[in-house]
Amino acid sequence: MNVKGAISLGPYLQSPTTSSINILFWTDTISKPIIKIGRQPQKWEKQYVTITNSFVFNIKINNLLENTTYYYGIYINNQLVAGGDSLHYFNTFVKTGQLTNFSVWALGDFGKGTEEQRRAKIAFERYNSTHTTAFWLWLGDNAYHSGTVEEFRNKVFDRYYGYDSIMRFLPFLPTPGNHDYLSLLHYGGNKESLGAYYSLVNVYQQGEAGGVASKTEKYYSYNYGQVHFISLNSECWSYSVWGNMRMKNWLKKDLAANQQLFTVVYFHQPPYSKGSHDSDTFWELFMKAMRKRIAPVLEEYGVDLVVCGHSHVYERSFLIKGHYGKSTSFNPKKMLVSKSFGDVSKGDMPYVKFTNGKNANLGTIYATCGVGGRPEPLPDFGHPVMAVQAAGEGTEGSLILSFEQNKLSGKYLKGDGTFGDQFTLIKYTKAGKQKKKKVAEK
Repeated sequence: MNVKGAISLGPYLQSPTTSSINILFWTDTISKPIIKIGRQPQKWEKQYVTITNSFVFNIKINNLLENTTYYYGIYINNQLVAGGDSLHYFNTFVKTGQLTNFSVWALGDFGKGTEEQRRAKIAFERYNSTHTTAFWLWLGDNAYHSGTVEEFRNKVFDRYYGYDSIMRFLPFLPTPGNHDYLSLLHYGGNKESLGAYYSLVNVYQQGEAGGVASKTEKYYSYNYGQVHFISLNSECWSYSVWGNMRMKNWLKKDLAANQQLFTVVYFHQPPYSKGSHDSDTFWELFMKAMRKRIAPVLEEYGVDLVVCGHSHVYERSFLIKGHYGKSTSFNPKKMLVSKSFGDVSKGDMPYVKFTNGKNANLGTIYATCGVGGRPEPLPDFGHPVMAVQAAGEGTEGSLILSFEQNKLSGKYLKGDGTFGDQFTLIKYTKAGKQKKKKVAEK
């Protein structure tokens, strides 16, 4: 019999690897919970006992099997208070480099407590009921207006507007947004981690799931199968606008060491947008900084896809290269890698990249998906790099990224369950020219 009110926030899942995961939750009273896990509900194989009495718990579940489903139950005073059923489970990661088929969910600017937010959530739940999703990308501005604990509690962890029903089985791998930082005592400097965002999340710092250790919660990387994911921080003056090179230098090391087939990077403020935020305006210093300082590094190392939020619209670019200035400086003859719109469902050619050869890994797709909470209208003109744009009423939604062997597919899933955009990128290995051997006559 469940103890009512024992769990006040959560449970939710963080930092999954091939052999571990963290289960986090808060309780109403000081307690000393036990977590039990097994490969079937209520058929427990292991248990993890918390060391001290507390209100806030972050319990690492380790010594697990790779690519395996586990169910869990949380017990306080020998009574089940959460889980113990088919709705509370997690999956460990697939090992690095293994070609596999999987999907991830990307959602931006969602913690608003609106009906649009709820529709976008329900559309994903219906999609996920017939598909397999490995984890969830938070694209920033995760809780409005200031990223306080109460705003996270009421708009993100809530059962009606929020994602309580999803968090119990789907781990989220976040990036912060400007609104998440408004609750901090200092916007920059060494005290950035005092806010609610950093008290709630638990992300990789030591390369636990692959990638180069960042040694900070502010940016990090990880691998799943054939894909390398990087979460960057576009919100700190010292990392983007000013000359501090710490994040950029780490990014170069991480990308140089990366050997995965696909690379996906996500952060909050997009390099290109003509939505509720215009990347050309002079006060959008963070957007400009990510375009001028970070985008060249991403393209140099062949990043395939960049996903952001911030602008409360949906925008998706062509496959482009070398555009680091204002929209008026975009030169399609030099900067457009492919003229295709990339939607094979409409008869377009897919985007194609090669893993080797003269033009290896040439071109990047940029997507803005800031419509998780409340979409806003576009101005009268769009950004020239964009192949698809959607905004205004009825455009709330999220982005589903699917990987099938050497194919990356993106689907903009709207709140009504339809797809507002689809694009496909295929990676090939270019066969080298074989030299003909001359056989000498005897």
